[in-house]
Amino acid sequence: MFTGLQTGLKCMLFLVLLLPAVSSWASTPGNPETVCPAPSPSKSGQGTGSISFAWSAVSDGATYQVYWVRTENNQTGSVQSTSNTNTTFTGLAAGHYQFYFATNCGTEPSGYVILDEMIYD
Repeated sequence: MFTGLQTGLKCMLFLVLLLPAVSSWASTPGNPETVCPAPSPSKSGQGTGSISFAWSAVSDGATYQVYWVRTENNQTGSVQSTSNTNTTFTGLAAGHYQFYFATNCGTEPSGYVILDEMIYD
């Protein structure tokens, strides 16, 4: 019969022996973790109430999610999905905006790239 201390030590020993096996399984070539690269947008134009961005294609068949947030009032534009490597946001009121860009390549989207810009009247 084991005491509580002996049982606890056996559980700790089991975990110590199991953790390296689990971590090596997660990083083996047979189980690659798919990481979708984020786009690298840059401002390509700006007009009254509008701003354009462009970026290089990330991978074949990728689509991109884009949207904006006006920081003065946290107003958020709807998330748009596009296969284009450029986009223009129109109808924007003057103010400070954050523009968000992510890549979709399968089940795991990239993290968002955020660009800060001012829109003037």
